[in-house]
Amino acid sequence: MVDEQHAPSDKRFPMEQRWATVNEIAELYSISLTTVRARANSGEWPCSRQGRMLRFSPSDQQRIRDMWRPNRPDRIETREERKARRERIDRALDSYV
Repeated sequence: MVDEQHAPSDKRFPMEQRWATVNEIAELYSISLTTVRARANSGEWPCSRQGRMLRFSPSDQQRIRDMWRPNRPDRIETREERKARRERIDRALDSYV
């Protein structure tokens, strides 16, 4: 067990006030490490490179937070809505056949 006195200094501050790692960003947004790296490498998410490592500054973290859209719907459709949507799709497909 590590004493608070001997803990790494960057862990003493909230993540929003220090440079974050890929692992920390992945954990924060409940996504995979691969997804974080892919978004950073594609330029979709801002980051800085320190050698081969990716790091996210506090301003990078704020920009990611502002553009974050999880792949979840705002609300879950009801059974009736799902059934109506499926019927519309079936009718559209039947009209093409």
